[in-house]
Amino acid sequence: MRTRFDVMPNEGKWELRRNDHRLSAHERQDDAIEAGRSAARSEQPSQLVVHGRDGKIRDEFIYESATAEAGP
Repeated sequence: MRTRFDVMPNEGKWELRRNDHRLSAHERQDDAIEAGRSAARSEQPSQLVVHGRDGKIRDEFIYESATAEAGP
C-alpha cells in the first residue's frame, strides 16, 4: 500500500499532507511540491498528488523503489 502525500491550498497557503495529516505549510506551491517530493521519495512506495487552487487534482507522481515489494 502506498503512502499518499497531497499538496493542496488552505487559507492562502499551500499545505503538504500525509494521509490527511498536515505536515507543513508553504507560501508557494512550488515549495510545497518540493517538500512533498522529498517526503514521498523517503517513504516509498508512495504517491504525491498535487491539487490546484480549485482543489482539483493537477498532477500525480508515483515513487516506487526497484526493491519495494509489489502487493496485489
